[in-house]
Amino acid sequence: MPNIKIYVDQGLPEDAQLGVREALVPLRDIICGALAVERAACQLAILPAYGLPDQPVVNIEIAILPKSDRTHPVLSDLAEKIQKSIADAVNRPVAVRLSVLDPATYISLK
Repeated sequence: MPNIKIYVDQGLPEDAQLGVREALVPLRDIICGALAVERAACQLAILPAYGLPDQPVVNIEIAILPKSDRTHPVLSDLAEKIQKSIADAVNRPVAVRLSVLDPATYISLK
């Protein structure tokens, strides 16, 4: 159930914004492979944003449920792969934040 929100600063040139959109399928493959989830379980969205000039132009927030094999090193490695993938697509700095949700308080309706 990885939920990935990609905030893209609207000041980013159109070719770099296109690079983010084109990176979605490979990004989903990276995430699904690392977390051992089906493609249908992975939700990705690109959200337009307006940020300050000293912030990364792309900010990625990832929320996942815990599993025993999702250790800190595994998740750190995944965050680095995601960061590199999108940074390569936009040729600019990218921020990544990954949160593990509390399954006792998490509710999902589909």
